[in-house]
Amino acid sequence: SGLVHIQERFQKTYGFCMSVTSYFDKVRIQTVKDILSEELIDSGMSQAILTDMGGNIIAQQDNGDTAYDAMNLAVLAASNIGSLTAMSNIIGEKEFPMFILKGERDNIHFNQVTEDLFLITLFNREQSLSFVRKRIEAAIKSIRELIRHCDIPPLKPSA
Repeated sequence: SGLVHIQERFQKTYGFCMSVTSYFDKVRIQTVKDILSEELIDSGMSQAILTDMGGNIIAQQDNGDTAYDAMNLAVLAASNIGSLTAMSNIIGEKEFPMFILKGERDNIHFNQVTEDLFLITLFNREQSLSFVRKRIEAAIKSIRELIRHCDIPPLKPSA
């Protein structure tokens, strides 16, 4: 998978693996895809992307009608999250764990899943925000539960 290549490249470059990558193997990635499909796409969301803070996509699902470039969305969202985190620190907040961009046709909902991961969800304006939030909360809860039960410990930086 792409995640394995990212982890290998990071290992070679920096001498240690990002802890987020140690949570996921092929089975867990498929489980995340299933969660995204069942909780979000089957509920009418157009696209869902789980990504790390570097913009590396862990898993993504869409409704088949989505023409948005997931890679660019993930990278731009990661930089945006970084900016929002810096702004929250300036005003004395720990973080902004969720924010929404409202468009004329589509909306983007961003949620922090863990310290290292966030979820990007695209949906149309016809869906109620409360419904979208409930579905996203259910997906995040399932992903966190999956991570909590991982038997692979995060890798530590080498000395």
